[in-house]
Amino acid sequence: MRPRKSFWFARITALIVVGLFFVWPLVAGAIVVVWLIYRLGKATYYQGYQAPSLERGLGFRHGKEYRQAGWLPESSLAITSIVDGGVFQSVGFRVNDVVPDFSFTEFFRHLHIHRGQNIELDVVDGGEGPPFESRPRRTIAFSVPAYRESPPTRRDALAAVSIWFPILLMPVGAVAGYLICQITIPGVSLWVQAIVVYCVISVGCYWGICATVRLNNRESSTDG
Repeated sequence: MRPRKSFWFARITALIVVGLFFVWPLVAGAIVVVWLIYRLGKATYYQGYQAPSLERGLGFRHGKEYRQAGWLPESSLAITSIVDGGVFQSVGFRVNDVVPDFSFTEFFRHLHIHRGQNIELDVVDGGEGPPFESRPRRTIAFSVPAYRESPPTRRDALAAVSIWFPILLMPVGAVAGYLICQITIPGVSLWVQAIVVYCVISVGCYWGICATVRLNNRESSTDG
């Protein structure tokens, strides 16, 4: 189960940061920006860079499993496919098994820091029914391949870096949009400036997504 102390620590920290917005908004804003960069960097490293090599070494692919829970569906990390003869098949994992105790990033972080070691994971059956965390569990033990046995590749690194293209081009678009307003159409209303900046940010994000797709497609064709 997820540690309750960490859960409450996160909530209390969030409340403190929200309170800081009313006292020191710049300090609170800086904290939020640093936190977002940290979370994105962590997700990039574990989900974008380490995850593919761990999936290859253990013989599985991950995704999401959904169940209807009121107005909004509940989702959790799931094993969506298993390679015949791979580690996950040999130890008893099944397609649509749900791993309820980890987020995507924390799951691959857990696997990565235990490379070359034996670990245990709790899984539950997917599909409709009671909440994933309250379903009967199966504990599966297996050995995570060592780093040298299943290392990340150049393609993994490029795919991870490309995740940042849309994110980095959005502030570039914001600056470009502001300069366009100040140089080409000075004196216009704030609403017009906001619309121009929004449009340029959208273009920057779109270019970033296109660059990500093109880079990944090029690497796929090179591997093929």
